[in-house]
Amino acid sequence: MPYIAASQAVKSFGKLSFAEEGLQAPYAVSKGNDTYAPYFEQGNVSTLGMAHVLKDWLHITAAPKMYLAIKEIYPFSDLRLLAETGERLYQLGIPFLASVRPVFRNTDYPAMQRYLVAMKSVQSSNGSILVNAPVVMPTISSIDHTLKGKMNDFINLLAENGLGPLGVGAEMHWSYDKEYSEAGMSFFDSVVLYPDEQIDYMEQSDTSKSFPSSLYSVPLEFLQALPTSNKVIPQLLMDTVITVDMPEDERQLEEMLQSLERNWVSFADYKQEEHQVVTDQNTISSLDGMISINGQPLSLDYTPETVDSDYRYTEEQQKSFTRLFNIQNQFFIVVIMISLLLFGGLLMIGYRLYRRKFLK
Repeated sequence: MPYIAASQAVKSFGKLSFAEEGLQAPYAVSKGNDTYAPYFEQGNVSTLGMAHVLKDWLHITAAPKMYLAIKEIYPFSDLRLLAETGERLYQLGIPFLASVRPVFRNTDYPAMQRYLVAMKSVQSSNGSILVNAPVVMPTISSIDHTLKGKMNDFINLLAENGLGPLGVGAEMHWSYDKEYSEAGMSFFDSVVLYPDEQIDYMEQSDTSKSFPSSLYSVPLEFLQALPTSNKVIPQLLMDTVITVDMPEDERQLEEMLQSLERNWVSFADYKQEEHQVVTDQNTISSLDGMISINGQPLSLDYTPETVDSDYRYTEEQQKSFTRLFNIQNQFFIVVIMISLLLFGGLLMIGYRLYRRKFLK
């Protein structure tokens, strides 16, 4: 602090005040190509201070954008409520991102088909699809390196069903893991990074994987904690994603919508930017609001679909039950025959004893 307080730098940024000693100093100072910022801590307002310093130091002049992302969307979420959430946001004129959890098994089951239908509804409501990083176990992944193939198949499944994912959502540590960044994130050139909640490295790297589009994210509560002027949230200095969890019921949905309306935030449309997703079979891209799959424009129109729940899951189960019933039938036949023999033997013995007694 004494160094920066006594600085004769050409340019200074902001002001820090320390209550204990009454010291006031610039947040950062700059002279020539050198800039010094003494304090930074993730998760508080110093993040915005550092963003201001970096924007000036890197000579970034583009206007920053803000996006809205809905997280924690699973196949077993309330899919009716998910579709309603997308429709309500569309009515409010709010474009958004839906960060959906991937599914690697039983993708032909009715539950998965309903999941795909819900995603189509979201996409038609001006929502952009993000593939959320799956939950992986490092102890298992170290033995079974199948993550890349599973992610590849899931993205292809989305494309086959008229869905165009545009990026991946993952916790920060995924970009610092050699296996996760290559196997799980290499399909995408756009990523939304979430704060780490639980760090499980498989093969940690000292260098983060870089992406042409890498958006910083903060929860809605962080935005609400900032000082406002006439109810207008101050414009953040970098492209930022505001995250909210998928509502669990109608009450939470209403609270979320009211909070977004109160904050007067202008959200940008993710698919207006350039994004590309490449698998072994498909190339999905977006530009100026248009999504294409293998060069063919993707229609975002949606016709409500009903998934038939009368699904015949596996033939093997029917065969195994038939075999079980056959075994049971044979067992009961043997038991009945033995019982009849025993009963017949007892009848003969009883007959002879009774006959002797009668003659006597």
